[in-house]
Amino acid sequence: MIDKSIVNKYAKALSILMSSEKKPESKFKDFFTLVNVICGEKRSVNFFQNPAIPVTVKVEKLSEVLNNLKLDRKYVDFLLKVIKNN
Repeated sequence: MIDKSIVNKYAKALSILMSSEKKPESKFKDFFTLVNVICGEKRSVNFFQNPAIPVTVKVEKLSEVLNNLKLDRKYVDFLLKVIKNN
């Protein structure tokens, strides 16, 4: 189980990122659509939760996906940070 205080820190950081947007609702929707797609695919979830796969490999694979989606760099960096920190 994930520590609630850690989740709260990431949620706060994400809300700060989105607060600078002209249309935060739109960015929020786009961001969570992406997250739901990744989390909705069982293979992706298994991949990112597998402790046998090095974090560097996870970061590399997620970077490839995110770079193809043309997501704002700050959101790419945020998601990569989440993966880097398990």
